[in-house]
Amino acid sequence: MSKKQNTQRKTDTDLAIAEGKLHQFSQSRLARLPKDGLEESSTSAILVCAYLMGAAEKIEHDTNELTQTIAKHLGTDDRGASHLIDTTRRLIGKYPFIEEIFKSGTLSANLWQLSGSETKATTLTDLLQQNQNLTLMDLDTHDIKIKPHLPKANKKTRQESRHKIFLRIVLIIVFLIALGVANYFILTAF
Repeated sequence: MSKKQNTQRKTDTDLAIAEGKLHQFSQSRLARLPKDGLEESSTSAILVCAYLMGAAEKIEHDTNELTQTIAKHLGTDDRGASHLIDTTRRLIGKYPFIEEIFKSGTLSANLWQLSGSETKATTLTDLLQQNQNLTLMDLDTHDIKIKPHLPKANKKTRQESRHKIFLRIVLIIVFLIALGVANYFILTAF
């Protein structure tokens, strides 16, 4: 393959990634890295990767987009990002803390998609600042305190919901009684 064809294929791939929803999410306030950059820590890289992998669960994407988005976010090549994804996938199953970061990314991406704009979900910057001194040795004992910013249902909304459920149950009971009475009249008529 000529160098020109290879360059063209790389440009087409970069354009497709830039138009992808996962890439758009990674550019939002929720997934933007701190202004002072990412400290040179493998734990921070794993947190970024887990958060974006969680987001990828909710956002329509292809495998290449996830790899390239993480590579661009962390300033690494595709091979390094692919290796980090594999490592993080194993750590998600091993450490509840990393799994919670993954879930936080999923929740943030879901809220981002539902609102169509910025939301008050947990941001990647917040997670990195809360855990800036975390080492790989600490993963086994560290607990995460993620506070999702979900709107709370007020008391009136909960009462209305209970009322609707109660009405549905009453209607079902009335329907079953009417069905039983109709069945009785049909059976006694014959």
